[in-house]
Amino acid sequence: MSVKAAMTDYFEELLDYWNENYNTFPKAPWDEDIHQLLYVSEPDEEEYVFWKPVEKKAVENFSVIEAEIKMPLHHSIKEYFNSYLFLSLEGLYHSKYMP
Repeated sequence: MSVKAAMTDYFEELLDYWNENYNTFPKAPWDEDIHQLLYVSEPDEEEYVFWKPVEKKAVENFSVIEAEIKMPLHHSIKEYFNSYLFLSLEGLYHSKYMP
């Protein structure tokens, strides 16, 4: 499975979970420096905002970074950073919540 396919599966499960349990999108602290395209609401009284992942359209070129560190980046790293824009990843690991 490709990194992008794994990310797509993860985000589908995340959005389904929030919808089934809270009838909303995931929530995160609001940050004015984050791309506003991710936000699907205005900040609430506690400065939290609903958000959703957005598939990236522009492909980043990593040649400058690779030249600076003098080694190529693994293709999975490039695919990860070129798959989606998102705020936070959360999940379970051995039945423990990992924010």
